Amino acid sequence: MGLPLKEESPDEIIHYKKYINLKDIIVKRFPNIIIHGCSNSGKTFLINYILNRNFGSSKENNEDKIKYKENPNYYWFDFSNHLKHLMIKKISLIIKNYDHYRDNIKYIVIDNYNDIQDNIQKTIKVFMEKFTETSRFILITKKLVSVDPSTRNNCFNIMLNTPSSYDKYIYFKYKLDKE
Repeated sequence: MGLPLKEESPDEIIHYKKYINLKDIIVKRFPNIIIHGCSNSGKTFLINYILNRNFGSSKENNEDKIKYKENPNYYWFDFSNHLKHLMIKKISLIIKNYDHYRDNIKYIVIDNYNDIQDNIQKTIKVFMEKFTETSRFILITKKLVSVDPSTRNNCFNIMLNTPSSYDKYIYFKYKLDKE
C-alpha cells in the first residue's frame, strides 16, 4: 500500500471538501467508485491528484495502439478513444495478474465512462464482480444515467459539482497567500 508522499493542506485544491472523503475511500481500499458531474467540474483532476499524492506519479504507455498511464498501484485509461476493445483486453491482463509479494490491489481508472457501449460496460461489470480481490475500479463520467443501473448500485456514487464561489474564493486566497 502506498504511503502519502507529503501532507498537504486541504486548501491546496479547489475541491478540498470532496478531497478528504475521496482520499480516505481510495486509501482504505473501499469498493469501486463512480465519480460523476458536469463537464469541467474537476473530476479527472481530483482523482489524478489523489492518486499522485498517495501512490506517486504515473508514466504514459503506448502499447498495441492504445495509450494509458501506469503506476505500480494504478492504471488510467481514457475511453474517449475508439479502440475500446483493445483497452478491455489490457485491463483483463492487468486484473488477472495479482502481486502476491506486495499484497497490492490495483486501481483501474476509466475516464469518459459515458462514452462506453452497453456490451463493454457489461464486461467491466463482470471484471468488478469477479476480481474484487485484485482490483478496484474508479469510473469517471459526465452522466450517471449512462452507467448501467446494476453497476451504479454496486459502487460508491460521488457527485462532483462545479465549485461554488466561496470554494473558489478560499482556493484563490490560499494561492495568493502562498505566493
